[in-house]
Amino acid sequence: MGKSSGGLSVGELPVPPQDAKLIDVCTLYLDHYIRFFSRARQIVKYRSKLVVLGTALSGAVIAVVSVMTALVDWPWLALVSAVLAGAVTVMSAWDGHFRHKELWVQRTEVVSQLQELKRNVTTRLASGDDPSKVGLDGLRRLDQILSYDMATWKGLRSLPPASSEVPDSNGRMSNGDIVH
Repeated sequence: MGKSSGGLSVGELPVPPQDAKLIDVCTLYLDHYIRFFSRARQIVKYRSKLVVLGTALSGAVIAVVSVMTALVDWPWLALVSAVLAGAVTVMSAWDGHFRHKELWVQRTEVVSQLQELKRNVTTRLASGDDPSKVGLDGLRRLDQILSYDMATWKGLRSLPPASSEVPDSNGRMSNGDIVH
């Protein structure tokens, strides 16, 4: 996988062999995206945790330093407090820009949908369904999940999406709306 300024990119899709069957292409791409989104989920989960813990720890240290400054009369300790306050501001801006917690939840939803699709494909094959039809259906559903991911990812920069629900294999939400 290639690196980007954010530390993660989808990289190049694996290239299936020329003689690959549709089901093989489907599982190759499914495995690729499950690995990618699982890793992306772990990264944003870690970053979200860093922001929460860093902000809380900095706040606690600022409080202790403020008390020490008053009790010990070491005015230079106020600089430590100011530096930590600046660090909290930077962490908050970073988190506000990237919205790590929301992205973590969104990536978790996508991983769950991809794993569900993989189970569905595996179950259909085990029950004797036509592998070509299963592969085609799987690729169509994968496209829906990836389109939904892109739409919700873009939505994180503006208003939150109305629902965290992913459309079913027919492109319908539970309320009957069709997603294009």
